[in-house]
Amino acid sequence: MGNSLNSEYKATLIASFTAIALAVTVLPVGWLLSLEAILTYFALLLSVVIGLLVYLILRPKPDFDFDALEMLFQLAKDEKAEKVQRQITKSLVKASKRRDAIFQELLEKRLSTLTADLKQLGQGRIEFANTESWRVFYEQLLRSPSTTLYRSVAHIETPHYWQDGHGQKSTQLNLELHDSGKVSIERIAIIADHLWPEGEAKPIEPIWRWIDQQHRYGIWFELVRESALVAEPKLISDFGIYGFRAVGRQIADSSGRTSRFTLSFEYEDVKEAESNWN
Repeated sequence: MGNSLNSEYKATLIASFTAIALAVTVLPVGWLLSLEAILTYFALLLSVVIGLLVYLILRPKPDFDFDALEMLFQLAKDEKAEKVQRQITKSLVKASKRRDAIFQELLEKRLSTLTADLKQLGQGRIEFANTESWRVFYEQLLRSPSTTLYRSVAHIETPHYWQDGHGQKSTQLNLELHDSGKVSIERIAIIADHLWPEGEAKPIEPIWRWIDQQHRYGIWFELVRESALVAEPKLISDFGIYGFRAVGRQIADSSGRTSRFTLSFEYEDVKEAESNWN
């Protein structure tokens, strides 16, 4: 669409300059005409030029934010991004030359996935699916000197929540950082009713042991049954806010392991998480 508009723009400019050039060319002939004829001629010419200019101003705008050249200039400012862009471009050119129909179908599907991932990255979000690798960045964020406050909401639906090796290691990290005074940690636990039956003073084991251990280290904890939030379902989620820098959202499976974790550095996402926390 951008190319067609650029061509249309050039054509309109050429028409405008042609009209002006024609006026200058026939101007000497104008001396042979009456004053009224000359004025009429130039009035018509002026109307044509104004009409063309108005069209240029009001014409539909391109449906893209930057043209390709400007985007390349932007990438050129970042050496790492430019290097990746060149590698992607070379690979796409090579892949596009393979004419096998099945390969092209697979290529189309994979590119669709890659495009969705890149769109997420452009929005400041990174998603980890069916992997615990997010905990590496979880630790990096918590150990960052800029993170002095960590607030988390744990949605506990299984007694295995954070009970495996990865979860225990992350819990020890929390205890270490809070005990050292480097990070102040505050937690809210939303506990499924079958793990904290009505009338019971505390949740079942090993959930209570996990909560009590952290509480003994001075970590602020507040507990709420899931049923108490039935009127506000959007609050029933699992997330952590790393200072004012990022927010991580987790979805766990029936075994308590992460099925999806999304880490966002987008300010609006952090703001929304803070609103839900409050």
